[in-house]
Parts: sequence; structure tokens; C-alpha cells
Amino acid sequence: MLKNYIFVLIFSTGFVFSQNSEMILSSKWQFKQKGKQSWNSAKVPGCIHTDLLNNKLIEDPFYSDNEKKLQWIENEDWEYKTDFEIDTKTLKNKRVELHFDGLDTYAKVYLNDTLIAITDNMFKSHIIDVTFQLKQGTNHLYILFESAVRKGKELAAQIPFKLPGEEKVFTRKAQYQYGWDWGPRFVTCGIWKPIYLEIYNGTNIRSFHHTIKELNDSIAKIQFVSVISTDKVQDVEIGLFTDSNEHGNKKMWHKKHLKTGINYDTAYYTVLHPQLWWCNGLGDPRLYDFTLLVTKDHSPVAANAMKVGLRKIELVQQKNLAGSSFYFKLNGVPVFMKGANYIPQDNFIHRVTAEDYKNIVAQAKNANMNMLRVWGGGVYADNKFYKECDEQGILVWQDFMFACAMYPGDNKFLNTAFLEIKQQISRIQDHACLALWCGNNEIDEGWKNWEWQKEFKYNTTDSLKIWNDYQKLFHELIPKALKESGSEIAYWPSSPSIGWGHTESLKEGDSHYWGVWWGNEPFENYNVKVGKFMSEYGFQSLPELSTFKKIAPESQLNSNSDIVKAHQKTRKVLLQFKLTWNVILKSRLNLKITFTFPNYYKHAECKLPWKRIVRQNHIAWEL
Repeated sequence: MLKNYIFVLIFSTGFVFSQNSEMILSSKWQFKQKGKQSWNSAKVPGCIHTDLLNNKLIEDPFYSDNEKKLQWIENEDWEYKTDFEIDTKTLKNKRVELHFDGLDTYAKVYLNDTLIAITDNMFKSHIIDVTFQLKQGTNHLYILFESAVRKGKELAAQIPFKLPGEEKVFTRKAQYQYGWDWGPRFVTCGIWKPIYLEIYNGTNIRSFHHTIKELNDSIAKIQFVSVISTDKVQDVEIGLFTDSNEHGNKKMWHKKHLKTGINYDTAYYTVLHPQLWWCNGLGDPRLYDFTLLVTKDHSPVAANAMKVGLRKIELVQQKNLAGSSFYFKLNGVPVFMKGANYIPQDNFIHRVTAEDYKNIVAQAKNANMNMLRVWGGGVYADNKFYKECDEQGILVWQDFMFACAMYPGDNKFLNTAFLEIKQQISRIQDHACLALWCGNNEIDEGWKNWEWQKEFKYNTTDSLKIWNDYQKLFHELIPKALKESGSEIAYWPSSPSIGWGHTESLKEGDSHYWGVWWGNEPFENYNVKVGKFMSEYGFQSLPELSTFKKIAPESQLNSNSDIVKAHQKTRKVLLQFKLTWNVILKSRLNLKITFTFPNYYKHAECKLPWKRIVRQNHIAWEL
């Protein structure tokens, strides 16, 4: 599909012009298992599991115990291909780029039988100049996806000790795909984000970012930095416009001499009596529409646009008699954060629609939340998620995608991680909703409190190497990427900074408090063990009966069902029902049940008696 970008700029004088064109490569895709003969239709964006499912080559991954029957998929290599047509007009353009927004994960890309890219990171986008690889008529694009599980094991075998997390930590890939306490193991691959050709002819704005330099009730001073590419030396005019000309706002113009290639430009805009962006519950999330326009002899040649929320967000950490504070100020106002952790909305993330993102943010807003934490074991959220948070006034605590494991520190790994992090900072940093960058989920706590050194029998040298690698990634590399990107949002290396079993965890930093569930502490402790910032806490609950009916026949809806046990992923097994659900459990007491845990937890079998617990209107059977 060929799409022209049309910019309609409405000011005292209107401009209408087309800039670049884009050919989306989403149709005619086919896939097959490497070594097999027959090709099947594929959907792009997509993944191997849903392509197999759509072609009825596998059963529903979430029904019954199908999960364990589908583990073979992760060990195979998979091939994808498509053909697309290129006309003479396209070939006459100055530059044509092939954009891959997301390839999962180890891919070799061939265009017309020429290898043009090798990828190793699900979270990185790739831009390849294919101006001279394209030909008139039919062009052939082929991608080989190699098994991430096999690749991870090969990389793990190259170091003299095991890392917590084992093969998954070597792959820059969504860690939840390897199984978690809330979800199944489906280590997938495929084209999970769009592929398209970007066709340039002349001048283009490559990137466009802003920084708020001054903000008060009277004035907002904004710095805009753009990267402009052009195919020739020329003198141009660059203009900044906003959607509102009230309170003395005006169009800002300046002249710029462009050289062939990449050019950097800085422009400033002043808003008088600005309307501030506020989170849910404190005011309206006002957004200003800004457009950057490049003209030559008063004719537009390039444009870019963004929404800007005028706000100041601060993380306040001050020593006090009770330890140290940890809270946020928005526009100088202390905010009590009410929110939740945001994990992927679907195991197969490409299936989440714009409406799904809108609905989940709306649900948070309607529940009187004002912050969501993008959890580090999932994926960096889609642009549509951040857009909804901007528009609905939900602040975002943004983890980088590292969780519950120790990661390698070799140069190859750090280099791909650095590029990933720089790209994600660039993509997310201009959103008004962004409140905090966080290095990882529970790694500092894991190293200090989960006895990994004892479990993996590390000697002093190994322990020092692993911890130094941790320091390089989370205390050196990420801060460097943030500094180079000009981000002024606070950075917190690890969530939490102290484990929930330590008294200090309630006196400073943020807290993950799982004492009531994992620690068998009473529910009353939620009133007692209150930290400075509770970024995680909770208690496992079972879903509605209607959800159970989607995974098993009614005859299997009981606590001794192999199907129900197959869907129970946590080490701490607690089945809790309201009294009205006793018919499901059939009130079976003194049961002895065998639970087999996934490999992620490295437990074989556990045979223990169940204990009957009665609390208020609930009955629970607990291991």
C-alpha cells in the first residue's frame, strides 16, 4: 500500500503539500518451518504462533494443556517471504529506505537474494538504504528467523558460569515470553511491528524533540531540536507554529543554511500564560500541537509535528527522621500516586489494537488512578499507549526491559542494549506522561536477597564479575544514554532498591511488598508495612468463572484438575474462592495434590498437604 503524507497547516496563510511517501509491506506474506516444503499465509504484523494458529496448524495455545504441546515451536527456525512491485517513478527518487520497526529477534534479511541485515534485538528498529538494491517490477523480500532459545543456549555456553535467568538473558527479547508467574511460556518469533519503504526526494525532518527550559504561570520557554537531511546545499526558512495564538503566541521563523546530508537545528518558542498539563484528578491534561515547517522560497519542503504537555515532573528524595522521602511533584504540587503495573495486554502483543490501548488507559483513569508502571519484563509500550496516557492524564513510570535476572556484560551485548535504549528514549521522551525512567525490575533485590550466589555456587571472582557487569549496564550505560539523549526525567536504577524482607525497604526508595502473599503474613499488615512508594504489592486471585470456561470444560473446573494446574504459574500456590464458588472446589479438604512447576522456577515436583484457611467470607486451600 502506497501512502502519501499530506500536511495541512492552517494559520493566517494555509499550506498544503506532500512530503514523502511510504509503501507499507503488509500483504502477500507467507511462512514455513525451515526444512519443510509448503508455504502458508502469514499476517504482518504478527508472530509464528498466531500464524500457525490462523492456518489451523496448531490448537488454541491457551486452551487445556496445549501450552506444553507447543513448546517445540521455540526450537525451530522459521522463514517468511513476500513480493512487492516497484515502478520506475519510485526508482527515480533520491533515496529509498526499508524500515523494520520490530523483528523478533534473530533474523537474517535478504532483498532480491542479497543479505541486507542481521538482527539480534526485538526492541530495536532498523533502517536500511535500499536505493540501489531495488529493481523495477517484482522485488523479493525474505527473512529467516533463527531459534532464540537455541541462540541463547549457545551464548550461555560461552561463559564459565550460569547466570540467573539462564538462556533468556542473552537474548534482547521480551522476557515474559520465557514464562512468568502470571503467564505461559511462548518464546515466539516473527515480524511483530510494521515493515515499510520510506521514499525520499529532497528534504526530510529525521527527528524532532523538545525540552521545556522555563515554566511558570506567566511563561513557558520551549527548546526544539530537529535533525534535517537534504540532498543538496540550500538556504531555507524554518518555522514553528502552535495550535493556539491566544495570549500573544506567534509564529516563530528563522533562516538556516543546510548542507548535503545531516543537519541539526535548534529553535525556541515562547508561550505566554501557558495552560499546564495535569494528571488525572488534579486538572486537565492540556496538550499543545506544535508543527515544525521547512520552506524554500516560501514553498513548504518538509514538516513534522508533535503534541507538547507543558509540565514539570520531579522525583523528590530528601533525608528525614523516618529515612528518606520518595514521591513525585507535578508542577510543584506533591502527588499521591495511585496506579498499577502494566504488563503486556496479550501474550502475542501484535494483537493489541488501538482501541485496546485506549480502553485500558480509560479503565485506569476511571478507577481514579494517575500512574501506570510499564513493567520491565514485558515490552516497551506502543506509541498508542503513551498517546492515550498523554491525553487521559496518566503518568508513566517507564522500566527498561530487564527483569529478575543478571545480564551479561560483554561488549556485543552492551552495544546492542545501548542502541536499543537510545532508540526507546528517543521514541518516548517527548510524551507529557513520562514521569520516571527505571533501569530494571527486581534485579538489585534479586542479587542481594534471593541467594543466587549460593544457588549457582559462584566463587568470589564470578560474583565480582557479575556484579560489575550489573553496574556497567544500570549505573553507567543507561545514565550515559539518557544524558546523550538530553532527557531531563529522573532515573532510578532498580525497582525496588531494597527487598521487602528488610525494614529499610519501608524507610527509603520504592517498595515491592509481597509479605502478605509470599510471606504468609496477615492481610492486616497492609496497614502496617507501608513504604515510601509502593511500586508493587498484591495477592493472587483467581479470575471469573467465565474465564475458566475458556480454558477447560466444566468437568475440569476443580482444584485437582490437570488443566487448572497447568495454568497455575506461580510457585506460591493459593487457590481462593468466595463461598459461593465451593461447588467448583466441591469442598474437598485434606487433599494431596502434585504440582509440576515450569522450568523457569527450577522446581521439579512438590507434594504437600493442603491447609484449610477461613478468612471472613473466603475459604482458601494453601500449600
